[in-house]
Amino acid sequence: MTVRFSELYPLMSVIDPDAAAVGTFTGDAIDMADFAGAVYHLAIGDMASSATVDYSIWSGTTSGGTYTAITAGSATQLTQAGTDADKQVVIEIDARAVLAKGHRYIKDRLVVLVDAVDSCAMGFGIRARYGPETDLASVDEIVDVP
Repeated sequence: MTVRFSELYPLMSVIDPDAAAVGTFTGDAIDMADFAGAVYHLAIGDMASSATVDYSIWSGTTSGGTYTAITAGSATQLTQAGTDADKQVVIEIDARAVLAKGHRYIKDRLVVLVDAVDSCAMGFGIRARYGPETDLASVDEIVDVP
């Protein structure tokens, strides 16, 4: 049997697709002790006329504890004026960099500073250390087409 993408790169974090008003939105914690790394994909849709968005990856020692920004783990600020509507951002994190600072967990953070933005973000584990990981409970269905 072929190894499935969802087994190699399980969906471990999500900021649900929505029209996001001004505010801060965080994804689920990914335990970097379980993976060689993680990759996050932010998708920006429509942006209101003066919309501004920051997107970054944060790390912490416990899944529910305090998180701090990872150096060089931020996207360039996205703006409607900068023609960033309908664009994507990909950030890849090596687990060794997180674990070296004494942290174990990472989360993505989307901050809508001005106006509204249609967006969603997904975080995938890379190369699970212990057998196939399972996707988030919010994954409703995985369709396998032979």
